[in-house]
Amino acid sequence: MTNRTKVKFVRTWSAVAGLTHLLAAVLLVWSSVLPGQLPSLLPVAATTPPETTAILSWICTVLVSTMGLAYLSVVVGDCKAGVIVWNATALIHGSVAIFLIWRIDTGNLTTSWFPRVLPSLVVAVMQMVVVRADWWDDARKWKISPSGRNGSNDSWN
Repeated sequence: MTNRTKVKFVRTWSAVAGLTHLLAAVLLVWSSVLPGQLPSLLPVAATTPPETTAILSWICTVLVSTMGLAYLSVVVGDCKAGVIVWNATALIHGSVAIFLIWRIDTGNLTTSWFPRVLPSLVVAVMQMVVVRADWWDDARKWKISPSGRNGSNDSWN
């Protein structure tokens, strides 16, 4: 695979992941404003006090929006911190997936939660594969500018 293809994949994946996380953050804000909506999005008992669900919603919103902004910083930045962002978000996604699988296995969540585990597993595995394959070295080597052009005088391989 060429360096250009690798860099385009890394940038596209980061952009899509960033926008997806920001959309999820907007949904979490929306769910905290409308009473009774959070239990349908998060595994929170319907009997949980509204103050607690509002706090949980804002905590999740901060985490998810921060992840989205971190991904997008990779797209508009110079790719220096990309490997850190991808490792950190892969760790978070993997931890969430393992936690949800454990909760399903122990019977605390129904098996209908399993489809919500799959995206986190896919993100964690895909990002770890890309990081381990050193695609980020290619992105840094080419010093991709926000406009998507190569900052060096070399041609793409």
